[in-house]
Amino acid sequence: MTAVADPADNKRAIRNVWVLVAAQALLGSQMPMIFVLGGLAGQSLASNACWATVPISMIVFGSMTTAPWMSQVMQAWGRRAGFMIGTMGGALGASISAYALFHGSFPLFLLGSY
Repeated sequence: MTAVADPADNKRAIRNVWVLVAAQALLGSQMPMIFVLGGLAGQSLASNACWATVPISMIVFGSMTTAPWMSQVMQAWGRRAGFMIGTMGGALGASISAYALFHGSFPLFLLGSY
């Protein structure tokens, strides 16, 4: 016996595919952009050009140190709560980094990168 597909479910599935395609495209373009801009911002803010890639290292270090406990948060409260906490953390870091760039503070930029 074959079931007839509901047209509303088909539209929802197509919409979900396009939302996922857009999200993947944004995610795929985000990391290279962060690496380039983080290096350029680090070079312009640091007293020595050797420190230019430290903001990128802070991004990697922050991801490495927060992943274990964020997985526990998601296991306890669900993925939606975990992604919301991650989004708020990212927005806070971006705000601190923007403030640091505006005021020319390399240490504050490192804090925002973490």
